[in-house]
Amino acid sequence: MKYIKTAILIAGMAAATAACTRKPVAPQFGMLSIDTLIGTPANGCKIEYRFATIANAEKSPALRSIEAANAGYFFELEEFGGTARQAADSALRQIVAELAFPQSAPQMTEPYEISAEAEAAVTDSLVTYIISRWSYTGGAHGMYATECHTYSLAGGYELSTADLFSERQLLGMEALLRRKLDLLLRTGQLLVESAADTNRVVRNLNRVAAYLGLPEEKLHIDVSYTMLVVNVSDGLHSFSKFQKCEKHGINMTAISEISKLSWRAIENDYSLDQYEEELERIKNKKRNYVPYVVAIGAGFACGGFCKLFGGDWMAFLFTSICAFAGFRVRARCMEFGINHYMSIAIAALISTCLAYVSSFAGLSETPYHPLLACALFIVPGVPLINFVDDMIDNYIQVGIVRAVNTVLMVCAMAFGIVIAMRLLTVEDVVIDKKFSELSMVPHDSYLVYAIAAAIAAMGFSMIFNIQRRLLWVVAVGGIIAVCTRNFVNFELGYGPVIGSFMGSMVVSLIAVKAVHWFHVPNHVLTIPSVIPMIPGVLMYRALFGLINMHGVVGEVTAVVSNGITASLIILCIALGVAVPNIFARRYIAKDRQRFLQEELQKRRERGKFIEW
Repeated sequence: MKYIKTAILIAGMAAATAACTRKPVAPQFGMLSIDTLIGTPANGCKIEYRFATIANAEKSPALRSIEAANAGYFFELEEFGGTARQAADSALRQIVAELAFPQSAPQMTEPYEISAEAEAAVTDSLVTYIISRWSYTGGAHGMYATECHTYSLAGGYELSTADLFSERQLLGMEALLRRKLDLLLRTGQLLVESAADTNRVVRNLNRVAAYLGLPEEKLHIDVSYTMLVVNVSDGLHSFSKFQKCEKHGINMTAISEISKLSWRAIENDYSLDQYEEELERIKNKKRNYVPYVVAIGAGFACGGFCKLFGGDWMAFLFTSICAFAGFRVRARCMEFGINHYMSIAIAALISTCLAYVSSFAGLSETPYHPLLACALFIVPGVPLINFVDDMIDNYIQVGIVRAVNTVLMVCAMAFGIVIAMRLLTVEDVVIDKKFSELSMVPHDSYLVYAIAAAIAAMGFSMIFNIQRRLLWVVAVGGIIAVCTRNFVNFELGYGPVIGSFMGSMVVSLIAVKAVHWFHVPNHVLTIPSVIPMIPGVLMYRALFGLINMHGVVGEVTAVVSNGITASLIILCIALGVAVPNIFARRYIAKDRQRFLQEELQKRRERGKFIEW
């Protein structure tokens, strides 16, 4: 008897051990689909349910418990313990009772709709359900929600986040996510403060987010001129971070290098430390040209303008000196903390005063031309073209802010020039007459204008901090733009507006292909190339006409005509740059996205990709 009891005890222990170590029953998922209409098509609600059932739920109490619990969540039923079909019927009855559409009610403006879908997945000993809902039952807009539930496959009970991870692990995950968002924001800040257009900012941030394992569908990016907001959410958890953008400038090299970094980080499996190190290197990298070299470049750029306006080489020299001085004055004002727009006004004032003094030297046959070009280093070409890009790309708010900033810069420049002319000329109207007499028809050869355009384009390239290796490329672009403008304007007779548009568009079309040769963003090549087409003569005619207006009808007409023509030329230059680039961008977007997905898939295969 003693041995029998012992044998029974051993057998019981063995059975218990086997029960404890028995592998849980794996679920076999099916789909319960319901498509029905409550009421009438005119006054009713369309119901769509896609519920992931467990076909073999009867084989395990744990599976039955999981399906019942998830059915309760899916169909929004409290303390439900029946089958999925019973849950669906109960949910439909509840919806009918709540909506109860009267047959005599007026026709609805938009039919109601309730839809829900559940996706199931098994990972080791866990079952996860992701429930997505969308509904419209009146009001201004519909409602969308996503929820996630995780169950133990062995026990059939639901697990919380605290059950899956320790507090330390949760804090570590949150810290990692916030670091990723911080890196994303710092990348965007550098792009915005370097004068990248909004579309480029968003594209680069989405690519960096993909590298960081932040899915695009969970990522929300809001770009403004002074603030960046990034939010990542999975329906249950949401993290947001903000970043101010205050130090605006133009740095084409930084824009180009960030674009390259976003691709390189994906292809080479950069760690977060490596990415942060590279980002800091780009941020702290010295500009390609020392300040005095940039000032010399700005001077020669304005000298090139002077030559394009019909000045002689001595006027070119005077203009370069005056612009150099004005540029350095603006830089020093900024260093002293003077307001950005006031710095522009002071620089324009100094440049104009010096140019006025040079007109008495008697060494130039075109003594007044330096007045036309000495302050044109202030021309906000990049903000203007970015404004047009943003408006076309439907980034309306950012575009409006850029437009206002452009107008303020132009107004500050005009204010400085007006003050200078009022201080220096007083009652002298000779200068005004001289400006009105300046010819708009080129009297130099195409070779001279090509040289002047190349000088102006390279000068502005230095201001925009373009790589040295691209200076000759931009010079060629400036030659193409100006010569095309002059040919269409004077040889074909289509006028300066159409001529400027064609010049900038030709350069932009060439740049669509050239960006792949030189591996730089489109604006790096196009903007400095088209700047030499700025209509300085018309701008100054309008300005001086406005200053000396006495209410005579002819004066008003002349001011309006010159102002409108100059504005149209500037707008057409911006459109000529933007439109071909935008169309090309839409054509290559699919290829770029496909390439990105291929690179991400390679990362997954290498085991280097972790998605949040």
